Amino acid sequence: MPVAPPAPPEPIAQPAAQIDLAEEYELVLSPEPEPEAAEPAKPAAVNGSLASDQFLSDLADEIDKLGIGELTPSYSEPAPKEEIRAAAPANAPAAPGENAPLKEVFDEFRADLGEMGAEDEDLETHYNLGIAFREMGLLEEAISEFQKVAKANERGKAFRYAMQCCTLLGLAFMEKGQPSIAAIWYERALRTPGVDAESSLALRYDLGVAQESANDLDAALKSFSHVYAVNIDYRDVADRIAALQKTTR
Repeated sequence: MPVAPPAPPEPIAQPAAQIDLAEEYELVLSPEPEPEAAEPAKPAAVNGSLASDQFLSDLADEIDKLGIGELTPSYSEPAPKEEIRAAAPANAPAAPGENAPLKEVFDEFRADLGEMGAEDEDLETHYNLGIAFREMGLLEEAISEFQKVAKANERGKAFRYAMQCCTLLGLAFMEKGQPSIAAIWYERALRTPGVDAESSLALRYDLGVAQESANDLDAALKSFSHVYAVNIDYRDVADRIAALQKTTR
């Protein structure tokens, strides 16, 4: 009598815990749907406490996209006259679409600032606008913003970058070809309380350059001599003094 073949073994059921674990692992690896890109938030209206840090971030992003440069004030001599002539005039109309995103940011912030009273004025925002305008070559606009800060500071409103603001005004007037006015701002920067020794040396040198450019040679020689007395190796101060001494004899 033939023997019946054995029945095939029943499939072993996968443990429930293993199935749950596999599903959970798959969930972890599955990329979540990309959220829809939200429209960029507009800067909050200035109501007496404008977030300057947020303003800086927005402004820096726009400038980075447009390749304008960094918002970094520094002690530097004005650009050579050839470069200034090559640059577009400050009041020249911009080409269609040129710097349009940045201009919208400026216009919105300036409009908001215009609605504020003197007590609520955000000096840091004016200062940052001035730096941005100067980086773009808009000297008139930059000077206007810096002067607002300087006037408020003179009225007793504290500002942590008061010395730098005066220095930037000096640089802007040098770039405008008005060294006698620049000298006024360098002198005011020197009178700012708490100016450190290195900054004082740089300001004395820049003051001498402005005075020499304004043909006030005796005053320039005095300023350079002050720098020389502290550090005879500072920049080209020794050569400048030698040249001035020949001229004033």
